[in-house]
Amino acid sequence: MKKQNFIHGSIVLIASAAAAKGLGAIFRIPLANMLGGVGMGYFSTAYGIFMTVYALSVTGLPVAAAKLTAESEAVGDHARTEKIRRTALLLYTVTGLAFTLLTLLAAYPFCRYAGGSAEASLAVIAIAPSVLFGCISALYRGYFEGRRNMYPTAISQVIEAAVKLAAGLFLCGSVLRMSAPKLESIAAFLRKALPFDFLDTMSAEQMRLPLAAAAAVLGVTISTAAGALYAAVCCAAVKKSKPTACTQSRRDISRALLAIIIPVAAGSLVTNLTSLIDLATITRGIAKATE
Repeated sequence: MKKQNFIHGSIVLIASAAAAKGLGAIFRIPLANMLGGVGMGYFSTAYGIFMTVYALSVTGLPVAAAKLTAESEAVGDHARTEKIRRTALLLYTVTGLAFTLLTLLAAYPFCRYAGGSAEASLAVIAIAPSVLFGCISALYRGYFEGRRNMYPTAISQVIEAAVKLAAGLFLCGSVLRMSAPKLESIAAFLRKALPFDFLDTMSAEQMRLPLAAAAAVLGVTISTAAGALYAAVCCAAVKKSKPTACTQSRRDISRALLAIIIPVAAGSLVTNLTSLIDLATITRGIAKATE
């Protein structure tokens, strides 16, 4: 495994963040042209809800994994490092599943009563699994960062941005160009699968734009899955030392992880909560002003 010093690792992460931001900008510009103002409203609503849940569930996870891993590696306790990784994988997966379920359950009530746009709930449902994949990515990124290898984190970030760009635009364009019979079959399936009253009052053609926004958001979900998969493959390729006994229990490791995660997540939640409040108030205010 290649290890970097502080300066080298920082440069790697800064370069990857710049590349990811650039690809994100390239993604947003054509997407706005494809969806228009209303479609981007659906997209932004889903992304705003996602970022709030993401801040609560994922923020702090890589920091906690990196700190405990670095402490073990510093004293050469590789058995504890691997036990931290396994414990964190279980804890983070459970956390991701719980918050994914929460996002799915809250999608329609929030979009209908707070966001003022029930149609955006389709996009929220499409992005919900990203929380799970984000939690899994957080584990592996923290694991590698704790072992002073920033390349898996950097490359996974660029992969996420590139896949989001390609998959999001492709899926969105596919829905916008979809023939009427195919669109009708998808609409019929959604009416049976989802207990949303607005689906019964909309024609298939009226559902095209909400579905296109959901397809674009689905690109985000696919991208987070790709990033998590790459990080997992990198971890599997690492040559691990023969397992030895670790005296620290899984409960103690979990407590140490949570002691770091909770305050970091709380601080991040406060920052992102303001955006969610804006989403709930400004959107409804504009809707009433244009009535």
